[in-house]
Amino acid sequence: MQNRVFREVMLEYDKYKRVNKVEKDKRIKKIYDAIPEIQKIDDRLQEIGIGLSKSIILQNFDREELLLKSEARLNELEKRKKNLLSSAGYPEDYLDDIYNCKLCKDTGYINNNKCKCLKQKLINKYYDITNLEEILKEENFKAFKFELYSTEVINSDLGISPRENIQIIFKNALRFVEDFDVNFNNFLFYGDAGLGKTFLSNCIAGEILKGGWAVLYIPFSKLTRTIELDRFSKKEEEKEITRDELKTLYTVDLLILDDLGTEVPNILVQSEVFNIINSRISSKKQTIISTNLSPENLAAQYSDRLLSRLAGNYEIMKFIGKDIRSVKKYGLKIEKEKY
Repeated sequence: MQNRVFREVMLEYDKYKRVNKVEKDKRIKKIYDAIPEIQKIDDRLQEIGIGLSKSIILQNFDREELLLKSEARLNELEKRKKNLLSSAGYPEDYLDDIYNCKLCKDTGYINNNKCKCLKQKLINKYYDITNLEEILKEENFKAFKFELYSTEVINSDLGISPRENIQIIFKNALRFVEDFDVNFNNFLFYGDAGLGKTFLSNCIAGEILKGGWAVLYIPFSKLTRTIELDRFSKKEEEKEITRDELKTLYTVDLLILDDLGTEVPNILVQSEVFNIINSRISSKKQTIISTNLSPENLAAQYSDRLLSRLAGNYEIMKFIGKDIRSVKKYGLKIEKEKY
């Protein structure tokens, strides 16, 4: 199964190369028609390259002098080409090779090591995440609306309004993103359903992905099924892929575990969840956990050793207010609503 998934991903890279080459060829034709001088420059660049190669093979020259002269002429032509493109309103790199990932140039590898884009593609394939990009277009820091949260102080042990509270959490989320590669930090988001825990987690995920890190978002229900399949499935193909999935949970740069406690965990699931969290703490891999359960309800479902690890290594943030979905549905006039 692992080999099949890997082959599927590598075929995606081949598709990128084909599509991007077609696009580059279209650009070249368009520019040659619009700016004939650029075609002449490209022809000259090719002639110089061929001539240089022949001279190196024949070795009938002063190598250093020839290289210097050729480099100077090539740079002069490239500069002229960029000026022509810029003057015509095109980016200077408009005719360069096109890549979906400029780090690995759509090979999936950098110095024989998996590029971060390849790691993320494999994660998405293993967990059948097909709409992540679409979700993150809608759920990002720029789209976050503070006006959905009331400014009235509600009956809460925090003593602040939902809007003040979410602004503090939001600021911490931004700090998490900014410091991701220098500081080890973890979040536990808790509070009633519909208060923005998943939305804010997705905001963070999107920014971490932009930074080139691998991210895995997994609902707790999916994690439970993966753990149980790994232990009880008799199908070797299923066990093979669940092993890869579980390994990713331990090693991915950022793990987002959503809706912890939606199902009452059995001993097997509790043990695996503890191992994942404990291992990620030990290896300094950052994690965000969200749950609708209060700390008291979590304590009733999970072991003391797990709660101890969370309390000692996670920033615990309580979400308060009214279900955002109902606020969106019935309008934004929430300032005078009573809780």
